[in-house]
Amino acid sequence: MSNQIIRVLRDPECIKTFVQNDWMILVQQTYACYLTGRLAYLFKKNDLMDSIPHKVRWHFESATTMAEAHKIDISIEIKKIRQALKMTGVKPVFLKGTAYLLAEDEAGRGRTFADVDIYVPKERLGAVENALSWGGWSKEQLTPYDESYYYHWMHEIPPMIHSIRGTTLDVHHNLMPLTSRFNFDAGKLNAQDQTTPGVLPPEDRLLHSIVHLFMETSYEKGLRDLSDIDLLIKQFSSSDSRFWQVLLNRSEELGLNRLLFYGLRYAQIILGTSIVDSTFIRLKDNGMPNRFILSIMDKIVIAVMSDTKKEKSLPLQISHFALFVRGHWLKMPLHTLTYHVIHKSFNNLRDLVVNSDK
Repeated sequence: MSNQIIRVLRDPECIKTFVQNDWMILVQQTYACYLTGRLAYLFKKNDLMDSIPHKVRWHFESATTMAEAHKIDISIEIKKIRQALKMTGVKPVFLKGTAYLLAEDEAGRGRTFADVDIYVPKERLGAVENALSWGGWSKEQLTPYDESYYYHWMHEIPPMIHSIRGTTLDVHHNLMPLTSRFNFDAGKLNAQDQTTPGVLPPEDRLLHSIVHLFMETSYEKGLRDLSDIDLLIKQFSSSDSRFWQVLLNRSEELGLNRLLFYGLRYAQIILGTSIVDSTFIRLKDNGMPNRFILSIMDKIVIAVMSDTKKEKSLPLQISHFALFVRGHWLKMPLHTLTYHVIHKSFNNLRDLVVNSDK
C-alpha cells in the first residue's frame, strides 16, 4: 500500500491526479493517522475541495464539522479552567493542542484531541488542585504506588476528570518527567506569549511539540504530531526573520538541542519541511548524535512515522518497540526504570492470578 497521506501532507495539490484507488487508500490512512481534519483544512486552504470526488468529500466535510464543534467545546473548557483558578491567582499556561487553538496556530486547524493540558508553577500545585476539585474536577482512582509514581517522578499529577462534562485535564508542573535526561528548570517557562496570554511563546511551543513527540513511548499519532511540527515551523519562520536564531538560542538554554535536531531532521526528511541550512550546521557540533545512533534512528523513526497499517510486519513491530524502550530510557534512569517495570509486572501478574480465581 502506497503512503498517500505523506504525499498529500507534502503537496496537497497532488490529489488532482488521484484515481479511485488512491482516494480509498488516502481515506483509510487519514483515519489511521488521526489526520482527517488536518487534511480537510489543507484542502480548503488550497481551494481543493472541488477536486475531491463526491463519494469521498463527506469524510472531510464531517471532520471539519467535528473540528469546529471541538473548538467550541475546548473554548468553554478553557473559560471554566480559568474561572476555577481565578481564586488562586494562578494563570495557567495552556499546552499542545489547546495552545494551538488559543494562539490560532496553523497546527490547531482541523485538529482534535482528548485532553486539555495546562502548566502551573510547582509551588502552587496544592492550591491549583484544591481549586480544580471545587470546580468539579477529580483525580482518577490510582493505587498508592501509581499515585506516588506521578508525584515523585512525573512532570504532571494524575489526570483529572470533570464530574459533569467528562473532560480530562492534565496538570503539568514541568514539561518533562523529573527524572528525564533532558530535564530543565521549569521556572524558565513562566514567560508567556506577549500576543496571546495563556500560551508559551512561539519558540517554546515548537520546542514543546518536539519534546513531546521525541520522548514518546507510543507513536500511534506520531505522523499527526510531526505534521504539527511542520506547520508550526512554516508559520513561525515565515512571520519572524529572527525565528531560527531565537529557536536555537532557546534550545541551547534549555539543553534540548538533541531533541530539536531530531524534530527538524525528520520533519524535513518525511514531510519536506524547509529548514535553514545554518540551523543544522549549528546543531552539528552540539545536538547531532554520532553516525551509528543516527543511522539507527533514521531507520526506525522513518519506518514508524510512515506506518499506516493495522497489521504490522515484524521489522515494523521491532521499530515501534525500540522507540517504546527509548522513550522510557529517556524518562527514567536505568535503576528507576528497572524497579518500575518489575513492580508493574508483578502487580499485573498478581491481578491476573486473582481475577482467574474469581
